[in-house]
Amino acid sequence: MHVFACREREREREREREREREREREQIQAGCHMNADFIHRSKEQQAKMTTFVQSNSSMPVALLQGYNMVEGKAMNTALTGDAELVGGTSFVKCDICSSTSTLMRSLNIGESLSVSLPPLISLSEKLQFLLSLSATSTTTFIVIYARHIKGQEVVTNVRGLMPGVKRPFHRDQVRKFVEYYGDSYLSSKTTGGEYYAVYSYYSDSVTQQMELRAAINAEGILQGIGVDASLQLKINSLNKKTRRRISLQQFMSGIANPGFPTSDGITQFACNFPKMELTSPALIDWQTTGYEHVPVIGTFFVPVADNRNLLTSFDMSTSLSKLQALKGTIDEIKRVYRIYGEYNEDDKLDRVKDQVDADEILVTSYKASYLEDPTRPLKVPLTLPSFDNGIPSLQYVIDVITLMEEANSNEGEQFDDVPDAEVYFQQRTRISSLQLRGGPHVVNCLFVSYASEEIPIQTIEHGSHDHDSNSQLSPKLEILPNCFVESLTGLYDKRITKLNIQLSNGDRINGGNADDMAQAISFSWSKPSNSFLIGFRGRAGHLDP
Repeated sequence: MHVFACREREREREREREREREREREQIQAGCHMNADFIHRSKEQQAKMTTFVQSNSSMPVALLQGYNMVEGKAMNTALTGDAELVGGTSFVKCDICSSTSTLMRSLNIGESLSVSLPPLISLSEKLQFLLSLSATSTTTFIVIYARHIKGQEVVTNVRGLMPGVKRPFHRDQVRKFVEYYGDSYLSSKTTGGEYYAVYSYYSDSVTQQMELRAAINAEGILQGIGVDASLQLKINSLNKKTRRRISLQQFMSGIANPGFPTSDGITQFACNFPKMELTSPALIDWQTTGYEHVPVIGTFFVPVADNRNLLTSFDMSTSLSKLQALKGTIDEIKRVYRIYGEYNEDDKLDRVKDQVDADEILVTSYKASYLEDPTRPLKVPLTLPSFDNGIPSLQYVIDVITLMEEANSNEGEQFDDVPDAEVYFQQRTRISSLQLRGGPHVVNCLFVSYASEEIPIQTIEHGSHDHDSNSQLSPKLEILPNCFVESLTGLYDKRITKLNIQLSNGDRINGGNADDMAQAISFSWSKPSNSFLIGFRGRAGHLDP
C-alpha cells in the first residue's frame, strides 16, 4: 500500500508537470506570428496576407524534459538536476543565403529537417515559416534578423534519474526508454522575441542566380553589413532593378498582436525591435543534450546516439535541404509547364523527379527504422543519387513571328506587350482573355488581358476608341489555364481589316469584315508544337499591322 501511494503521488507530480508544460507551450504559441508580402516593381503591397499561426508544435518547454530529435517530439521527463539563469545577447544582423541550409542557420532553426518527413508529428513555427518560402535550388535570400532576449536558462548539473525511472541496461530497455523519454533532454532554453524579414529572390537557373548575386553585390549589400536606413534604400533599389520574382515574408515572436512594418520600414523596425517591450515572451532558442552524456546512462545509450547523430547531422540536414530545394525546383518547372499548356514531354525531368521521390522514401525509411528500433545500426549514404543529375533549369526560346509586312503608315504608336520575356516568365504571366471591336472594313481595337500569379489582371487596349455605329464588340474570349491561342488568321492592307482568333478548345472570336476588298492580303499563324503565344507587338492607331 505504501509503494502504491508513492507511485500515485509521483504520477500526480508528473501530471502537474505536464500541465505546467502545457501552460508554457500555450504561452509560447501565443507569441508567434507570420506575415507575407509579394513585391512588385510597379506597386508594392498589392497582395498582402497576414497569418496568425496556431501551432501544434511538440517542442520541449521545460528544462530536462525529454525530446526525440529525429521525430521532433517532446517526451516525458526522466532526469532531475539543477539550472541557473545566464545572460544573453540581443542583436540585429543581415545575412545573404544561397541555400536552405544556410538560411536555417541564419534564422537559428535548431530542428533537423528530418522532423518534416513522414510520419509527421508537428513542426515549430520557425520550421513552418521556412517551408512556406517554397525555396528552389536557385533561390537567394536576404535576411534581416533581430533578437531580443529576456533570459536564458541552462542546466548546470544532472543529478540522476527521477524516482520511478529505471536505468536502461540492455537493448530492449534502451528502446523502451527512448519510447518514453526520447533520445535527448532539454539542456538550455532562451525566452524573448525574434523578428525577421526574408526577401526571397527566385531564379530559374544557376546563371540567373549568379547574375542576381552580382547585382546584390553591386548595390553594396554584403554579408554581415550593418542594418540601418541605408541598407533599406539599397534593398529597395535592388528590388526595383531586378528582373527576378521576389517575395517578402516576415515572422515575429514575443509580442502579442504585433503590427508588421511595410516593405519600406523593415530595417528601421528591426533596429528598434530589441528595445520593444516583450508582451508575450516566446521560446526562441533551445539546445538539447543526448542521454549518453548522463553518467548514470552512459555507454548503454551509444547505439541510439550514433543513429540519432547520423539522422540529425549537418551533412544529413544539408542533404535534406538540398533534396527539398531540388523538389521545389522540379515542382516549379512542372508548374510552368501546366500554366503554359500542359507540356508533358520532359522525360529527363520526370526521371529526376522519380529519383527525388525515391530518395525521399529512402530517407523516410531511415527515420521509420529509427522510430521502430533506435538501437538498430543504420547505414546512411554520404550523398543521395538525386544530386548526380545536377540542378534542372527552365530554358526557353523566344520567337518573334511577323504575320505581315508593316504598312507604310505613321498612324498610332508602336507597342510591345512583352518587352522583357524573362520578367514575363518570372512572374508566370499568360494571356487570360482577348476581345475585338471591328467595323465593316477595319478592326478598331484589340483588348488583351494578362494574368499573373503575383499581380492583378491587367487589360491592355490596342487601337482606337473612335468607331462608327456599325462597329461591334465581340464576346470576350476567356482563356483558362491549360488553354492557349491556337491560330490567328485575317486580312490587311494598310490596316488589319479582318482578324480571327481561335483557342485550343475550339472557342473563337472575329472582328472586321473585308472579304470584298480586292487589295487585302491574307495572313495566318498556327501554334507550333510545344509552343504558345505570349503576347503582341506592332503599331496601333486603327490597329495597324
